[in-house]
Amino acid sequence: MKTLRQKAGSRRLINEIQLARLRLAQAEGKWELADGQAREARRRRKEAKQAARHAKKLARQAREEFTAAKEAVVALEGKFAAAVERAARNRKLARARLAVARRASKKSLPVAEISAIDRPVVKKKKLKAATVVAVPVAGEEKPSLVPGDFEKPSPGPTRVLPAASLPLTPQPPQTRRL
Repeated sequence: MKTLRQKAGSRRLINEIQLARLRLAQAEGKWELADGQAREARRRRKEAKQAARHAKKLARQAREEFTAAKEAVVALEGKFAAAVERAARNRKLARARLAVARRASKKSLPVAEISAIDRPVVKKKKLKAATVVAVPVAGEEKPSLVPGDFEKPSPGPTRVLPAASLPLTPQPPQTRRL
């Protein structure tokens, strides 16, 4: 019986070794699985960091493009506004030239009055067309030509004042008469 007990003890030891080997295999499987998951998590974090850096770079580039486009739009809008103002000023000058030319054709006025419209007058850092003002000569009471009036000019000798002698403050049409 001693041999049976010896066999029983060795069998028990073999069973314990087999159980320990099974536990070792299970632990190794868990460890490999956890290690693979950790490796995957690190890879995903690295990719997320790279994606975040790339997104920041794209956002910075987009902001710079937006700023450049906004500045270009503002500059072009300024050019357009200046062109509109210039066109309006040219139309106004053309109308004034046409009106003076019509008056000159009705009443033979000197050519100096027609060319006086082309001279700009500086007024508060803006260029503006010179206003033609006719002043009575040699004691005449009323000037013969005042732009803005719808009356027919009275006959009589007149002369054109230079643009520099015009008042710098805007005045209503009634006070422009001399």
